[in-house]
Amino acid sequence: MSSTVIRQTLDTVEVKQSLETTYLRIYGTGPRGLPGADAEPLEIEYSADGTTWSETVSAGDVYARFSTDGGATWSAAVQFRGEDGTDGTNGINGTNGADGADGADGADAPEVEIQYSADSVTWSATYTAGDIYLRFSTDAGASWSAARRFRGEDGTDGADGAPGAPGADGADGADGADAEYSDATPAALGTASPGTGTKASRDDHVHTMPDSGDVGAVAGDSGTTLPTGGAIVTGQVFRLTAADATALAAPGWYVHDGTGWLCLAYTAAYALGNLGANPSHTLIAGTAYTATVDQEVSSWSLTLTRPGIVALTLANAGGAAVAQPAMAGRTTKLLGSGAWDAVTEALSTALVRDDGTYLWISSREGA
Repeated sequence: MSSTVIRQTLDTVEVKQSLETTYLRIYGTGPRGLPGADAEPLEIEYSADGTTWSETVSAGDVYARFSTDGGATWSAAVQFRGEDGTDGTNGINGTNGADGADGADGADAPEVEIQYSADSVTWSATYTAGDIYLRFSTDAGASWSAARRFRGEDGTDGADGAPGAPGADGADGADGADAEYSDATPAALGTASPGTGTKASRDDHVHTMPDSGDVGAVAGDSGTTLPTGGAIVTGQVFRLTAADATALAAPGWYVHDGTGWLCLAYTAAYALGNLGANPSHTLIAGTAYTATVDQEVSSWSLTLTRPGIVALTLANAGGAAVAQPAMAGRTTKLLGSGAWDAVTEALSTALVRDDGTYLWISSREGA
């Protein structure tokens, strides 16, 4: 587009004014009006991206904008050049030009140095049997390439060959001297040692009998009451020679594991006596207990000194009801019919086991 003044010709313009509105109506052909005032000069600017503008058109410009008020305001950008069309097909190749003159000779390549190694640590310029790595230098040894293995790993061993024929027997050796036997008393057990003696032991020799401490065991003890507090020795086997009414322990052998006493074996069941209406007992795992029922037992609280099993035998001549034993911090689980609810047997036995979570009560066996 140019800056030529755009002129418009209107045929006839009649202006009709009324009280309500003013409007223009174009109609008919009338006489030409007087020349109007000259339009403002049209200014044009060009741009490649619609943002940066210049009065001079440049290759790559695709947008134009216009101003008729001296650049105070501008029209919206107008694209005056379309998108590039698709590339045409390639033309045929032209004829090859003449070869150029030969270039000057290049500089000599650097001399390559090679070193060899059996372990990629120690290197030599001379190859030696056993070397499996090599490296290169092209700057007189100032720097070297990484080690490269030029010999593969050894293959797997082949299968053994067939055994050869046995060799001939060797000549008999000279007779040795007769063994000399020791008459000394055999040494007691102690710290292991190869010894320095040169005499053999007789086949009927006898060593001193070791005690429990000689073989690493905790020495045992015995008494009529189980040790308590600081007198307890963890791992010590204690023989209880009489019933301990405080610990509710029957005569037998006991060991303390740091948590509580455990009965290893007993010589007789411990008698708890008459249970009463609401008995509460702390029993030793591994022990058997007996008790008498002469009235209804409405609640029975048990505690075991450590997780384990106790056997309970009740003499219930009147057939009074006996509540299930319960233990604080444990959920009672029944392994069959009620252990003692509504007991009618004169004599009944059940096993009670504490596993740390549940208190298991077996079905009772009556007589």
